[in-house]
Parts: sequence; structure tokens; C-alpha cells
Amino acid sequence: VEVTNVSTEAGFDYEKSCQAYPKCQGLEGDCCPTADGVMLDCCDAQCSAHEGCVGLSGYCCPAMDGMILECCKESSSECSAHDECASLGLTGSCCPTTDGITLECCSGRQNATAVTV
Repeated sequence: VEVTNVSTEAGFDYEKSCQAYPKCQGLEGDCCPTADGVMLDCCDAQCSAHEGCVGLSGYCCPAMDGMILECCKESSSECSAHDECASLGLTGSCCPTTDGITLECCSGRQNATAVTV
């Protein structure tokens, strides 16, 4: 298992338990990060592991500071969730449309905002 050290600070309340992450099932205790401040690969915390976080680097889900970025959520079909579609003023479903067509503006990064979990 490849690991990366992360800092853990008191006051952030996000799910560290192995059971909260599908790829960590079968492991006991905390995985994301571990009690030793190590982020296990099964956490899929790297931004690159999440379609909506393309273009961001490092950890997003959770980030090093314990924040879960909005881009970690499953990709939204809403135009407003995609930077390029939103900048074009499109509304409704774009990615895909209600007819199942994925517009070109969907290939860009989703709007990313940080939320504390």
C-alpha cells in the first residue's frame, strides 16, 4: 500500500474511518488518515481520483486540511456545476442533457468549493 504523510490538526471533523471508504473495507480503525497521519491509497483522497477535481493537484477528498471539496461529489448533470457551461449561461442539464447528449462544455473542471464535513 502506497502511503503519503499528512498533517492532522484538531478541530476538523471528517470521516477518518476505514469503513467510510469502499476501497478500505476490511481494514480496521482509521485509514484516511491513519492515527499516524498517513493517508492510505484506498482513501482515493487524491484530486486526480475524482472526475470533478481534474486540474487540481494534491488531496481533495479529504484535503490535507480536512476539507472535502465540492468536486469530490459525483459529477452533476447540471450546467451550473461545470465552469464552461455556466460561463456560457446555460441552464438545466448539460452533462448529459435530458436527451443523453454530453455538451462540449462538460469536459472542463466542475465548480470547486470547499466544505467542512
